[in-house]
Amino acid sequence: MGMSEITTQRDGSAGRRGTTAEAVLRDAFASAGWKVGQAADRFTAAPDLVVRRGTTTYAVQLKYASEGRSDRLVPLWAQAHLQALRWTGRGEKPLAVVAAPRISRRTAEQVLAFAAEHAPHAAAGVIDLHGFRLFRGARLEALNTPETSTRTRRRAVASAHVNLFSDLNQWMLKVLLAPELPETMLSAPRGKYRNATAQTKTESEQQYLLGFVSLLGNVKVFLIAICAAVMFTILLVSANTMAMSVRERVREVGVLKTLGFTDGNVLGMILGEAISISLLGGALGFLLSTVLVGGVAHSPAGGFLPPIAPFEPSVAAACVATAVVIGFVSSLVPALGAARTPIVEALRSTD
Repeated sequence: MGMSEITTQRDGSAGRRGTTAEAVLRDAFASAGWKVGQAADRFTAAPDLVVRRGTTTYAVQLKYASEGRSDRLVPLWAQAHLQALRWTGRGEKPLAVVAAPRISRRTAEQVLAFAAEHAPHAAAGVIDLHGFRLFRGARLEALNTPETSTRTRRRAVASAHVNLFSDLNQWMLKVLLAPELPETMLSAPRGKYRNATAQTKTESEQQYLLGFVSLLGNVKVFLIAICAAVMFTILLVSANTMAMSVRERVREVGVLKTLGFTDGNVLGMILGEAISISLLGGALGFLLSTVLVGGVAHSPAGGFLPPIAPFEPSVAAACVATAVVIGFVSSLVPALGAARTPIVEALRSTD
């Protein structure tokens, strides 16, 4: 197979570098004594190169990456290998080659290790635009760049292209050295790293809900005022109820005194009755409120309220104590009046 010119049409800087990589690969094979050409019977689709030396023929598929990183080169090599397998129908062996502007030997070895693990019988190659070459396959080791020349090339490239005062290097120095420097040598106060100039406020969900409720004003004082008004109304109603109850039973009080009950006994009976009724009503009211609070907490409107436990021992004790106080205060005056009523007046009462 004679030498033939291979031309490709690519756009942009990446395309020009890809063409350069193809030329570098072709020259490397030609310098090693390989015959380089293109398939003669494939017009619309063909491998990038077809190289032959003696009885060994490779269908070469070349892929170019803009960066010589293993995470870029390994997928490209896998793609090139799959494409190279298409051109192995007439005795050619597949050879997948990846190229980049600059590739380290360690990165190239990672690519070849991947190729050996997933395609142990396939040939593979890695080249860059600065003369580095690393191949694996039959009769391809002669193309490899010696280890000594690779180290010399790495030192030369590093001295020519590395900018020690680049923005990235300066940023890394600041991050690494800032914790070790005294405060006087830092131009900015030391603090936590932030990813934005606008400061944020972090708070729990309960704090957020309480802040939302606080927008309505001093809700606590408002609720306390409502509860005080309700309690005062209940106190008046209870006092009126107890007064009517004692007035209707004045004759019964007289009968009890006739039987030997003292004024203290009568006072205790009336107060005990009122406190017992108030205690029962307070307990039932608290149980009903517990059910209602639990229902509201599980309703859609509960998401706008701060988390409230349906049952609190301290709240239960306060509710029951308040009910007892209301019953005692509301029945004290009628009970004192009934206890002080003489027996004769009580028996003469017609109410």
